[in-house]
Formats: sequence, C-alpha cells, structure tokens
Amino acid sequence: EKLAEDGLYALPSSEIYFPFVRIGQLHQSDVRLNWEGDDAYVGYDIWRGTTPWFQPADPSLGAVSAPPWQYDDADVLGDSGVNYYYRVSGNRANGEASYSNRVGEFDFDLTPGGP
Repeated sequence: EKLAEDGLYALPSSEIYFPFVRIGQLHQSDVRLNWEGDDAYVGYDIWRGTTPWFQPADPSLGAVSAPPWQYDDADVLGDSGVNYYYRVSGNRANGEASYSNRVGEFDFDLTPGGP
C-alpha cells in the first residue's frame, strides 16, 4: 500500500500487528516512524534492514521508552542504491516482544526518455 507520493510504503499483510507503525518523510532526507503506545509495553526497539523481509537481529537501530512514540532516522532518503525497511518491537517487562508491521522507503532514479 502506497502511503504518499514520496516513495514511502507499508508492505501489505493479512495479519494484525501491534504496534502498528506508520512512516513519513520528516525532512528532505529523513524519515519518521510513529505508532500508538500501550501500557502493556515498557519500551520499543527499532529495527532496520535493507530487504523488505529482514529478520530483526541485535543490535537494534534504537530504542524509545517514553512518549512521543516515534523514531527519526536521518539521511536515509535519496540514495537509489539503498532502500531501508523497518519494524518496531513492543517489549514487555517479562521479556516477551510483539513485532510491528513492516514499512519502508524506496528511492529510484528517473531516466529521461526511458520506457
């Protein structure tokens, strides 16, 4: 599902995720991830990969433990050779985690006179 005319996408899925992450362009080359917080979680880890179906692995990209429930990733837009995809894990006090939907940014070059 295309979220905007800026090359930011939510990858389709038939599953329901919590937290549900949204992605948007913050500045010319930065993205912002945001989601609704829930008292069941003591914090959230942010994961980033270069393929849409990457599996989160340590270390995480970052962590958020207090509102606002968002994470900014700087200087990721504009390089057609590298695209980034994200997931957020909601972490419970007992060590269990729930993973969000996958979102990503996709850059491509336009070729004049191309097909």
